Amino acid sequence: MNFFQHLQKRVRYGLTGLMALAVIAFTAFGCEDYIGGNTNVDPTRPAQVDLRTMLPAIQLSSANAYYSVGINTAQWTQQMSSILQGASDTHIPNGLGNAWTEVYLDAMTNADRMIKQANAQRSPYYEGAGKIMQAINLGLATDAFENVPYSQAFKGSENLFPTYDRQEQVYATIQTLLNEGIELLRRPNNNADLAAGAQFTNRGDIVYGGTVASWIAVANALRARYAIHLTAKGATMAAQNALTALNAGALTSNAQDFQFPYANARTPSPYLGLANQTVLNSTFTVLFGEYYVSKMSSGSPRVPDPRLPIIAGASNGGALPLPPVGGISGAGSGTAGRPFITPNSWFPRNPIQIITFAEQKFIEAEARFLAAGGTETSIGAPADARTALVDAIRANMQKYGVATADITAYTDRIPAAAQIRLSTIMEEKYKALFTHPEIWVDMRRYAYSTNVYTGLTLPENHNPEAGGKWIQRAQYPLSEQNRNREAYQANWGTARDFFTTVMWRDRR
Repeated sequence: MNFFQHLQKRVRYGLTGLMALAVIAFTAFGCEDYIGGNTNVDPTRPAQVDLRTMLPAIQLSSANAYYSVGINTAQWTQQMSSILQGASDTHIPNGLGNAWTEVYLDAMTNADRMIKQANAQRSPYYEGAGKIMQAINLGLATDAFENVPYSQAFKGSENLFPTYDRQEQVYATIQTLLNEGIELLRRPNNNADLAAGAQFTNRGDIVYGGTVASWIAVANALRARYAIHLTAKGATMAAQNALTALNAGALTSNAQDFQFPYANARTPSPYLGLANQTVLNSTFTVLFGEYYVSKMSSGSPRVPDPRLPIIAGASNGGALPLPPVGGISGAGSGTAGRPFITPNSWFPRNPIQIITFAEQKFIEAEARFLAAGGTETSIGAPADARTALVDAIRANMQKYGVATADITAYTDRIPAAAQIRLSTIMEEKYKALFTHPEIWVDMRRYAYSTNVYTGLTLPENHNPEAGGKWIQRAQYPLSEQNRNREAYQANWGTARDFFTTVMWRDRR
């Protein structure tokens, strides 16, 4: 465990101690007085840190949280499968403890502090960016657990045991945070009037280099994401709200993707750690799921989608086995000749994606389909829905480095608008957003429907405690169950069916 990881474990969102912040690019930071008073003051350390050193630490924690959720839930979406029997891919609930730590102990605690400090220092761009980072992490948390702390959190000794906000309230809060963030970012540039540490510049922004227009664009893209999440509450309204957000000015190309670059050995991508297991000591436990591989292949014998060889490799780090075969979810399939991530494949060498232009275009395609009256079983979409779908696929393939001729050959095979189904859109998104948390959201809001995800079946050796139902939520981490027990007990507590009970977001 490195120094950064060690300090991540030391802070609690309901306690008075807070992470102070990142210095030297995006890793080093210190801690405030945990006890109170002046009993532990280090006169060599400043009482207040620069805003420009806070944001990179929040961005890093957020990217780590996206990885933690995505790599675990990918077993539930059958993008990945376990080589062991009785593992997570049989729908055994996971506490996602690392993600909870990264969201609450690190990202949201520091974002709350940054927002307050930026407001006090009259730095609206850092305040706006902080609200957007809060929305990103709050959305990740509620989509994994449903009810989560927010309105009563971050109060220090005033409230050590915050109650949980209901998911309906959380979704409203997300939109409020995004709208407030946009309003702050649209204010006139006042950097010249601020101290250097409060100026919104490229030094204090790992993702966008202080480009305010990109922050506004990503906020609108996020508004669309969380609007389309509510299809179960009314598909037409969700679609219209998503399109309204996109029309307000969202991402325009892959160059505006909100992603975190792991640039060197000091802060390696967590995907690299996963991939290195396959080379150093073969202690890996997951590989590509057969359902995912089957969607990424066509013909007989199967010919791989041009992206599959880029994101996958053989167990010896060599070429992709042909025909490609994944692991059957729940079967404990073993590893011989089956593809999975290697150190030289795409994900360990590239940024972790939080929201991208490609995802935004998939949202647009779905929204245009639904706004025109499309359903899970209807056939036919507006021409602009097909255009958005093709744009989404092209953007994703370009990001992976697929050759232009291969992109054209693939997109030429997309059905004409009159033949497009909802499954056409959602399965392409499923293929493109590998190990991204949004795929689990999509599958749940469409109730794992085989009309939307053709050929999808429950995993073999399905967890008998699930009673034949699909998994719907993660388990609150044991640390939260023990430390904030009263709030936890009010949200499922010991109910045995908590993990198969449909969230508010997805209840029709």
